[in-house]
Amino acid sequence: MKNPKEIIVHQSSLLRRWRAISNPTVIDQILTHAKQISEKLYNPFDSLLLDESVHELGSWIIHLESGMVIWSEQMYRIFGYEAFSFLPTIDTLFSSVIEEDKKRVEDAFWHILKQKEPCEMSYQIMTAQQALKHIQSHCQIHSNHQDQTSFITGISKSTYL
Repeated sequence: MKNPKEIIVHQSSLLRRWRAISNPTVIDQILTHAKQISEKLYNPFDSLLLDESVHELGSWIIHLESGMVIWSEQMYRIFGYEAFSFLPTIDTLFSSVIEEDKKRVEDAFWHILKQKEPCEMSYQIMTAQQALKHIQSHCQIHSNHQDQTSFITGISKSTYL
């Protein structure tokens, strides 16, 4: 929470700039409007979501200790699902990979865990709508303070074949 003095100084400078009277309602309206504009202009997460959507690019995290997988909204779309309609698992990925690429992708995943190095892999998936897509994934291993691998982050780009 801000120091009350900071808020008062901020409010009075806004009032001077807008030549507004010292009325709490006017102050609240000005501050609310300024906050809304600021959020629209400077929300980097919204920009990231737009970038993901435009470029068919999704991001993901695999927490190794719990097995939890987190997909961005666009990852669900890449795989042909409604965003956040279920909790993905590593099996969600493996079961979508076409048979010809499945063993190579699974082997690469386990190799990444052993080597603890960034990776890049290409493979094809069959989406929930039975559309064939080519996926290019890049991932990074992250370790905790005891140098134990704790999670993997990645981005995946898709193109229709």
